[in-house]
Amino acid sequence: MSNKKFNPMDYDLNGDGKISKLEAVNALKDYFAKKISKKQALEVIILYFLPKTASLHGSITDAETSSPLVQVKITADSQVTSSDTNGYYEFTGLSVGNHQVIFEKEGYEIIVK
Repeated sequence: MSNKKFNPMDYDLNGDGKISKLEAVNALKDYFAKKISKKQALEVIILYFLPKTASLHGSITDAETSSPLVQVKITADSQVTSSDTNGYYEFTGLSVGNHQVIFEKEGYEIIVK
């Protein structure tokens, strides 16, 4: 094991600020090869399993008039928001991945994406 101060992000080979599955496996390989300690390997693996979040935002307009739609109820997972006076909406803290998003406003067809 090296005397250099251990930084678990040194395993972030592609420089994206996250530990991928492959990078976590590399830490395990280094542990079994006695290049790093068990504690150090666990630090890398924990970074892989930490929740990663995403945001979703956009603007809603009427298809015929292109005017912003105000107070549209938008649901993504268990989060609910509504569009503002410019038709803008935003979700934060969503898990990374695909989400079903539902758009609802009285007088309009419900849209599910």
